[in-house]
Amino acid sequence: MSQDAEIHDLLDTIAHARHSGDERMLAVALMRLAEETPLFMAYSSDVDSWLTEATDLSHRVVLPSDYEVRQLVRRGDWFLSNGMAWEAHNVAAEAGQGLSHDDESTALADRCSMVQARALVRLGKQDLAVTLFDALVAREVSENQEDPTVAGLAFIAAGEAHLFEGRYDLASRPLEAAMEFLPDTPSAHRLRYDALLGLGMLAHRSSDFKLAVKRYEHAISLAEKHQSKPEQIEALLLLATLVRGQGDRHTAHAHIERVQGLSKQAELSTVVRTFPTERVRNLVGCTSLDDLVRRARALARDCGSQGDLMGYVQLTALVATVLDIDGKSGEACALLQTVWEVLEADGYNEVGALLRNHRKGYES
Repeated sequence: MSQDAEIHDLLDTIAHARHSGDERMLAVALMRLAEETPLFMAYSSDVDSWLTEATDLSHRVVLPSDYEVRQLVRRGDWFLSNGMAWEAHNVAAEAGQGLSHDDESTALADRCSMVQARALVRLGKQDLAVTLFDALVAREVSENQEDPTVAGLAFIAAGEAHLFEGRYDLASRPLEAAMEFLPDTPSAHRLRYDALLGLGMLAHRSSDFKLAVKRYEHAISLAEKHQSKPEQIEALLLLATLVRGQGDRHTAHAHIERVQGLSKQAELSTVVRTFPTERVRNLVGCTSLDDLVRRARALARDCGSQGDLMGYVQLTALVATVLDIDGKSGEACALLQTVWEVLEADGYNEVGALLRNHRKGYES
């Protein structure tokens, strides 16, 4: 059975359970639906509602022994996707404490550990995250006990840790491994999107522009498949910046116009995201070019103050792209030249050269 068909069946089961008053059936189906639905922002409120109702029902009916742990783990996933790292870590840790120490709990224990690890990476606590990675690697698990998503989660967390620390040369390999290990199912699409965004940024930084375009377009296609506007906006902004730096003003303009259309239907981001692969999501909901430039400038300054050179360079290039689209090409070129000169004067030749090449793209 395809996952789309499974979700359709779950929705039918939920409707039947509500009609018949079978609270146990309802709780189990709601939980399964929350687990199978990918955590794109378009589904965020639905998953939140399903989890909340499932939790309320679990206080009234007898459910499988692992049910509460599964609730907590999925809530941890939900917190992570909504930029709330502390909350994600805490509920995943609570879930781990609620597990029995038998073989059947191994897959859930590993899932708890990897949700905690991703949260710890975002909190800058890399040493604690590494301890969880090591425990996962050391554990011997039979094939029938494995959660098919855990390996992909582990590689994403490892790649994100390198990104956070600015070890860009080490970040690509684990993110590529995540792409290989994540199951090719809709429920894993949001994790695959995260990996693609990181890989696109890394390819852009290393001037592998064709690969960067491929990564971003793949990410956009996943967001389109699930009709999630925030992720479409995020990846389109990165893609527009990339192609404008290569001299393709027409395509960049088309991407920015599309962003503006989508932004009119998307809510302004309320959670301030500071993680490298999530920063651009702070721009979701900006409906005017002036507002987009203003907020992108502020984000670039934050990157500079926190030592996130990759974020600083990409957001500076994004500001230049939007200025250029808004008819302010002179200001865009001056910004790029000022920043690359400062970066190279400070010894950051590689990232400075990226903006220098972007500046050349404005002349073609």
